Amino acid sequence: MDSVVTHDLIFPYLLRKVTEKAALASYNWIGRGNKIGGDSDAVVAMRASLEELKINGTIVIGEGEKDEAPQLYNGEVFGNKDASDQLDIAVDPLEGTTFLADGQTNAMAVIATAPKGTMFDPAPAFYMEKFAAPAETRGKIDMDWPIDKKLLTVAKLIEKDIENLTVFVLDKPRHRSLIEEINHAGARVALYPAGDIAGA
Repeated sequence: MDSVVTHDLIFPYLLRKVTEKAALASYNWIGRGNKIGGDSDAVVAMRASLEELKINGTIVIGEGEKDEAPQLYNGEVFGNKDASDQLDIAVDPLEGTTFLADGQTNAMAVIATAPKGTMFDPAPAFYMEKFAAPAETRGKIDMDWPIDKKLLTVAKLIEKDIENLTVFVLDKPRHRSLIEEINHAGARVALYPAGDIAGA
């Protein structure tokens, strides 16, 4: 395959094929109690599929130190150095490894791209505060605001009462106070054990 021009209409379809190959590679591991096997096969499949695109890519958000992955790790550079478009890439070949190992839903393969130098690099951070909201709120939420102000602003912008908001939160001990604050503000909470991308 020749180098891909990322503004071509076909490019999103090609990225979808990358995630499909990763998902299919991990399929046989569903419900087998082995999250490492599923993740490893997904990584290999996604890496090979990305190489076929012959893009000039740098993994900005990848498997990371926690996964000790030999491929698709943070900072990895691959592809065609002469490609016209240089990309920052975020990947998670198997988001929800435990879901897959336990035969549950919400496991998925994920990829995102941006022009080189424009993607946020979280560096070696295992956890961070994240806030995803509808498109109407873009540029209108300050991450330093308390959660009740954020939710009130979201409710106003999407023209709903705060009582009709449901907030996806990972069910972790570190989020106990956050959950209490959300409930106190009047919104509902949907708790999930893992998989914050599914919530977004």
